[in-house]
Amino acid sequence: MVTNLSITELDLTEFFESFPEKTDRDVSWPYNGLTFNIEVGDESAMFRIHPAAAEIQLSFKRKDHVVYSLSALAIRDLRLLRDGRRETLEIKLGERHRIFVSKQPCLRVFEEFDNDF
Repeated sequence: MVTNLSITELDLTEFFESFPEKTDRDVSWPYNGLTFNIEVGDESAMFRIHPAAAEIQLSFKRKDHVVYSLSALAIRDLRLLRDGRRETLEIKLGERHRIFVSKQPCLRVFEEFDNDF
């Protein structure tokens, strides 16, 4: 199953400012598993994606203690939002449920629920 996620491997590489660890070096982007790691001070984040299945895992640690963990299957979309110098990763879980990840000025994650029914 190939999904139509808005994000590209290059977008993720630029956002995390590092190359991913790949599950298989010889498999192309949509069918591979990619893991990105980032550290900012005493905080760190791990982001894993399997684009073809639209699956992600995300965890945040502060001083080696997990403070946030998410495992999502069949996400609706994943895209990189750019606002001047700030970049935010948007994970769309449903029509009215989104998670945002940013690195500036520090690592942070927040959820948004649209309750307009």
